[in-house]
Amino acid sequence: MTVERYAFNDCEATTAAGVSLRIPAGVHHVERRSLVFRVRLGGRELDLTLAEWERLLHAGCVGPTSVVVADSQGTGDTHPR
Repeated sequence: MTVERYAFNDCEATTAAGVSLRIPAGVHHVERRSLVFRVRLGGRELDLTLAEWERLLHAGCVGPTSVVVADSQGTGDTHPR
C-alpha cells in the first residue's frame, strides 16, 4: 500500500459507506487500499470507492501534485504551486 499526496479542489464526495461530505481544497495524503482509496484529512480518514475516485479525477477535483512548496511560516504545512 502506497501513500501519495494529491492536490484537491474543494469538492463534494461520497464515502464508501455512502456518506456525502465535502473535501476541502489542499494537498492530502491518499493511500490505495485493496478496494478503496483512503484520504487523510487532518485527524480524519475517509474511504472512497474506486468509482468515486475516478469520478473525482474526471471532474477535475483531484490531481497529482507536481510541485510542493514548504510553508514559509515554518508550520510544516505544504501547498501545491
